[in-house]
Amino acid sequence: MTVEEYASKHGLSLETVRRYIRNGKLFAKRQGRSYVIDDTLAFTHHSTDDTHDKQTQQRLAEKDALLAQLETLLSASMQQVERLEAELSSSRQRSDSIIMQLSLTIEKQQSQLSDQTLLLEDLRQPKPFWHWLFHRQRKRAESAIGTIRQKPRW
Repeated sequence: MTVEEYASKHGLSLETVRRYIRNGKLFAKRQGRSYVIDDTLAFTHHSTDDTHDKQTQQRLAEKDALLAQLETLLSASMQQVERLEAELSSSRQRSDSIIMQLSLTIEKQQSQLSDQTLLLEDLRQPKPFWHWLFHRQRKRAESAIGTIRQKPRW
């Protein structure tokens, strides 16, 4: 069978049949300037290519399915990473806020402790008798004024 006959029988163009022959997809013998194709061998060889193409397409479909699964897993992992980063940021802000509050509390307590330490040192120093007496009279006067102020005015 000639290249033209094979092409018309299988619905292929002449160039496609020649390309198949060059690429080894079709078995043909050269006679002079043209090729003679043994239809039984060519068809068998051609059907083997179909089987090979089906296997290749099946493998490609499996690869595409695996790729889709991996993309889904990657997307889910990326979403989880973003969620964890947001939680981490929120936790850092909370811890920074707590640390700031504790620092302010410590500073306030240190200031109070310093004031109380100064007062305690002042109280521990010995005072002369007149200081004690003056301080006692002042307290009596303040309490008397307080008592006078507390009495109702009629």
